[in-house]
Amino acid sequence: MLRMEIEQSANTATLRCSGRMVQGDDLDRLSRTAKSQTTKHLILDLADVTSIDAGGLGELVELQRWATDSARRFTVLNPSARVRELVVATNLQSVLDIRMTSRASSKIAVRNGSSAMDTLPLEICAADM
Repeated sequence: MLRMEIEQSANTATLRCSGRMVQGDDLDRLSRTAKSQTTKHLILDLADVTSIDAGGLGELVELQRWATDSARRFTVLNPSARVRELVVATNLQSVLDIRMTSRASSKIAVRNGSSAMDTLPLEICAADM
């Protein structure tokens, strides 16, 4: 089961996901929830995602496409080790904006209404694995 918690500021919506990001109703719910956000920056925090399948990876790509088409920014934040493995194995780090930071830093950025993720210390790449 995929659980979601939403935090919003003036410019940013952060969806904190936990559980399994796999094909099915939960992914449909994630898509609807993400695309219903009206902010200019959507952050998907995947720190607590325990597993992801091809459907979950495809949804990340679809959300990236949706954000680009609607002049928004989409960031995948703190993907769990399993998610990072599959992102690198499928070379999606070249398509997705993936950032790593501490949970405390990301909460401060959301609370302060910052849509700029420039304060985050690193981007993920294959060399980080």
